[in-house]
Amino acid sequence: MDINQERLYTPKEVAEHLDITPDLLRKWVEEFNIHTEKTEKGHRRYTKVNIELLMQIRQKLQVESWSWKQVGRCLKGEKEEFMQSVNTNKIEEQLNIILAKLEQHELFNRTLLQRLEQSERIHHEFLNYVRKNRLMSFLNWIKRKYKL
Repeated sequence: MDINQERLYTPKEVAEHLDITPDLLRKWVEEFNIHTEKTEKGHRRYTKVNIELLMQIRQKLQVESWSWKQVGRCLKGEKEEFMQSVNTNKIEEQLNIILAKLEQHELFNRTLLQRLEQSERIHHEFLNYVRKNRLMSFLNWIKRKYKL
């Protein structure tokens, strides 16, 4: 799911994006006091910021094996720091992607340079061949003309 800054998302969409159940999503929202938008009829809607926070909670709980208590304490006392770690993780991911692309570009440039050098060698060999053949042709012409 491509998360749009201005759009509001349904619990089902968010749960699918996070690969969790809607029930677990609701528990996280209640347990960690995540403020969500509500429709006129009282249905929850999630912003991009909500989703990013929930993704970080999922990371802490399911990947890094934090306890619910640890996540709760972190959110209560250091919410800004917690969100900074969200941004730090994103930056690290983007940096890794950029580094991988840079390595690909460097490999491409090295290969291109090798082919250019090879092409230059072939070009010089060709020019030498042409010069040599021209000289030979010229000498043969002189021999014929002056019957040498």
